[in-house]
Amino acid sequence: MITVTFEKDGDGISGFDVFGHAGYAHKSLFKKRGVREYDLVCCAVSTLVFHTAGNLKDVCEEDIETSENEKTGFYRCIRKGEHTAEGDALIAAFRNSVNELSDQYGEKYLTVSER
Repeated sequence: MITVTFEKDGDGISGFDVFGHAGYAHKSLFKKRGVREYDLVCCAVSTLVFHTAGNLKDVCEEDIETSENEKTGFYRCIRKGEHTAEGDALIAAFRNSVNELSDQYGEKYLTVSER
């Protein structure tokens, strides 16, 4: 299961942690085609995570600190300094997207929370 946790501060969302692997792969679909199994939920969440962090830094020009461990599926993105309106919108879109994925695939594969 993947867990996405948003960290709140006085200015809104100060960052997020992502941990785990979803374990969602349609084995029968891929085995019939002789293709390596891919975890669709993990792929979707990973894309959203790297899109959000990269655009916070490159488009919104926010100072962020990231750390990751590919083996455990851990990724942390912390916003340092002032939050931009664009960055707030990007974080809101990321939160909306992971909530939609959780609703679609279920909390067995993806949970979203705040602290």
